[in-house]
Amino acid sequence: MRNAILCLIVTFGIVSGCGPAANNHEKVAPPSPGTFVDGGGNTVSLKDFNGRYVWIDYAAEWCAACTPQAMAIKSVAGTAPDKIAFITIMVTEREGYGHPSTAITAARWASRLGLDPAHVWAGKVPHRYLPRNLLYSPQGDVLFDQVGELSASQVKAEIARHVRY
Repeated sequence: MRNAILCLIVTFGIVSGCGPAANNHEKVAPPSPGTFVDGGGNTVSLKDFNGRYVWIDYAAEWCAACTPQAMAIKSVAGTAPDKIAFITIMVTEREGYGHPSTAITAARWASRLGLDPAHVWAGKVPHRYLPRNLLYSPQGDVLFDQVGELSASQVKAEIARHVRY
């Protein structure tokens, strides 16, 4: 309940929720296999992970639920099989919507949370509901899509449900 209250954000007159109650939202298309920039300033793409499962979590520094979500995913990523890549996509700068994330945003998030900067990306991604988690198959199909904070055990359960070893 605390995170649901903390996650209710009013930005530029748009109410954005980031808890389980936000599941009845308009679907925002996942990023195309275009390019992004990682926390090290390198150009990266989802195509770099062809043949692997990819777990993507969308985050922003101003989202109260995004930090605990990132820590849950970090704990799972440390024990997950190599068949799964974990990527965080930063959707905005600290100032919020209308301020696209940059390599500096990604590097700052990676440094603050002890994440691999190569797996924290920035790009112009329109997103209103955070945190959001997606799991893609090696063929690029969406296997799981949920808005709202997940615990490490919930992330593990979704991986166990969808990933074929």
